[in-house]
Amino acid sequence: MFQKEWLARQLEMLSALSAQVLLLRRTGDDKAAQALIDDACRELFGLEPGLMALMPEEFLIDKARSGNRIDGHRALALAALLRERAGTGDAINSSPQEDASRQALLRRSVAVFLACAEDGTLPPDHEQIYDIHQALNGIDYETLTPELKYRLFHYFEDAGQYAEAENVLFDLIESSPAPQALIAEGIAFYEWLLEQDDADLAAGNLPRDEVNESLARLRAM
Repeated sequence: MFQKEWLARQLEMLSALSAQVLLLRRTGDDKAAQALIDDACRELFGLEPGLMALMPEEFLIDKARSGNRIDGHRALALAALLRERAGTGDAINSSPQEDASRQALLRRSVAVFLACAEDGTLPPDHEQIYDIHQALNGIDYETLTPELKYRLFHYFEDAGQYAEAENVLFDLIESSPAPQALIAEGIAFYEWLLEQDDADLAAGNLPRDEVNESLARLRAM
């Protein structure tokens, strides 16, 4: 009961915050929007917003822990706040330093979310609070480390988003100086996909004929 009440409060707070931020951005008052986000970062997590782009990912993840486990609801709230803070400012006319800070915040947002997913503590209704694609859409993909891309591959695989997983997999293989282990893992991934129902493959936007084509491509490597 407590967790449900906590989630309801978080949803209400984040929903109200997002609505206020969106309104302020539409009226051009970005400073007020950032102030709202910064206040939430301080109040919920005791974080100094101006330093969040510099904080190690593991330090931020620890802010969402309860004992040895990650609290899924806290992690999602933190990931959402990191994403929202990255969304403030003029992305087109920003300086290189501002853009680098924005990219760092988005990468940390994704990292916190993935840590929660890997810990197995994502609540089933997590998309009400956080949609990873919204953060990824703002990221310069080339700034992602191979380790973070690898984690994304497995997240998309586990989430049944097979086409997304395939895109990340081939990017990893093509950019790796020694891709043999990734190729072997990719072959296992496609062989596993061939065991799934056509409906599951279609839901993951990767029909069976495309699975066979990609498997043949990897085997040829």
